[in-house]
Amino acid sequence: MTAPAAYQDPGGDFTVQILPGYRPGILARCLESHMVYYSKTDGWGAAAEAVLAIGLGDLVKRLSHPVNEVWAAVETRKDAAQGDAGRIVGTIWVDGENLGEAGVAHIRAFIVDEHMRGLGLGRKLLDEAMTFVHKVGFREVMLRTMRSLSRARKLYEAAGFVQIGETYSERFGSPACVLEYRWQQPPV
Repeated sequence: MTAPAAYQDPGGDFTVQILPGYRPGILARCLESHMVYYSKTDGWGAAAEAVLAIGLGDLVKRLSHPVNEVWAAVETRKDAAQGDAGRIVGTIWVDGENLGEAGVAHIRAFIVDEHMRGLGLGRKLLDEAMTFVHKVGFREVMLRTMRSLSRARKLYEAAGFVQIGETYSERFGSPACVLEYRWQQPPV
């Protein structure tokens, strides 16, 4: 069964679907998307790419565990060859293990390619991730984002995330203001 289109180009040239699960090349496309964006905006280079590759590579190996998942925004062009799997133009990952606390998940590597921003794909990716959070029964979700990403922060806040911290980090090779957000399951 084909997933419904998350976005349909008004001219009919392409559609984008939000699809769960591992897809060949998802790690490479996620890394590429991050590096293309952050190399321009924050000066990221080899150090950042290595950190991301190691962390997400570990998560790829754990995607078969029921507390972990990834979604891809997949663009399919009208003129694509039959059988073309489409191009990954956005990702979001939920890691239910790397923070080391049962019931606490970590949203990681959430990005939408620059040419696809403003179409509502980020909101749809985050909605899928939060649907998974509710389904699995996580009581808390953590994420980190850059201060400069005001549109992403608005998405997080609209989904119920609250900023709980701010640090300056050079983890990715250049100084950055990193904000930490937390979502908590409302009390019953």
